[in-house]
Amino acid sequence: MLVRAVWFALIFGSLVTLTVYLFNNSGKNVERSGLGSLKKYRFLLLLIMAAVGTAVFIYFKQGSLQVFEKQGASVMDASYGSAKDRKDLWTRSFTLIKEKPLMGWGVGSWKIQTLRNSVKGTQMQDAVTFFQNPHNDFIWVFTEGGILALAFYLLIFLTAFYYLFIILKKENGKEKLLYYFLFGGLAGYMVCASLSFPRDRIEENLLLVFIFLPIVVKYNSLQDRKPISGAVFFLLPPIAMFIVYVGWQRLQSEKHTLDAFKAKSAQQWQTVIADVNLAESPWYKMDPISTPLRWHSGLAYFNLGRKDEAYTEFMKAYRINPYHVHVLNNIGTCLESMGKHDEAIAWYRKALVINPVFEDALLNLAAVHFNLGQVDTAAADVARIPGDFTDPKVRQFILVIVPAKVKQMIGFGWPKEHEEYFEKVAASPERCLRTFTLARDYPQSLRRQLEMEARDSTKIINH
Repeated sequence: MLVRAVWFALIFGSLVTLTVYLFNNSGKNVERSGLGSLKKYRFLLLLIMAAVGTAVFIYFKQGSLQVFEKQGASVMDASYGSAKDRKDLWTRSFTLIKEKPLMGWGVGSWKIQTLRNSVKGTQMQDAVTFFQNPHNDFIWVFTEGGILALAFYLLIFLTAFYYLFIILKKENGKEKLLYYFLFGGLAGYMVCASLSFPRDRIEENLLLVFIFLPIVVKYNSLQDRKPISGAVFFLLPPIAMFIVYVGWQRLQSEKHTLDAFKAKSAQQWQTVIADVNLAESPWYKMDPISTPLRWHSGLAYFNLGRKDEAYTEFMKAYRINPYHVHVLNNIGTCLESMGKHDEAIAWYRKALVINPVFEDALLNLAAVHFNLGQVDTAAADVARIPGDFTDPKVRQFILVIVPAKVKQMIGFGWPKEHEEYFEKVAASPERCLRTFTLARDYPQSLRRQLEMEARDSTKIINH
């Protein structure tokens, strides 16, 4: 209940239902409309209020007042928490919609196409978070299926509301109360679908089915509809069998994918390859976070030292998701291991176009430049990594780059005091990190920073 979408849905559904009830019963005898039976539901309403009150009390007792404060802040401030992410996801989605408004990008394409543009400044720049949908079912349908798909999707809900209005107009018994609750539930669901992704959850899809079923059944009984044609029942079994088959195949694929994850954690690379081969099917080519399965097998081949096969697997992964930064990064790594430096640099830069602060790609790019003798360029690559360089991998690079730069500088006509200072910096990890950080923060070249420090140090000694 702490999810904002649920609160909005509950409040909006209640207000809309109350409005419809008042409009539908204006000037009528309430008892006649079946709502006089509300007295029978007093215990249920009191129970719900007690449950909500108890939940709030427990959160307060556990010192979680700040949770409510954060929820309130995120509701009012679009630059706060997940509201900021949602705004960014919607902006990305509308960019895609403008390109293909009629037919959309295709089912399952949102999570791939949304990565085409730079993720800098979003939660996705951590290269671990990959959003699977825009947190709005209607925008999601619009992006993947186009305007026609959105129109049909909305038509389902509009039809249900139309049925409900007809039912509430004709029904006068105590059963009418049920359809007011269904009205509120459907309105609340649409609010959730506007702020979240219930379409992606089995349990919420089942809830929607249980809302639709009594509405459709009651409406048809009021309209005295003719029985459905036998041809429809003839078509249903093969369709149902196909759905069950695809569902079963996907379930098996998810099981093998989970086994591959476990094997990867245990560094059982042959098992990873076997499980990926079993997991991949025409219905399942990416894991739950939109990483192609072939990326996992490529990583396994690479760790087994089978670079050519790793490259083949990574390229298969690239064809499935050409905007996944880990795929692009690992293709570059394969090419670098084959001695194809220029091609590797190009692939690392592709990854950095999407995520300019992707640490793995920046470090790999720095390594290539360093090995080519381009120390200043390598330093500039590492300097693009945000933060205070606490990551051991980053520190290790700095502790190699700074002494290498010092080695390049010594013997080129510097005063003796300057060269002595350079050597002191190179010999001290703390000084290396400090000098590199200052060069990044000003910003200026590492050479210029070393020169300034040496000159200032000489002035202090002479003084």
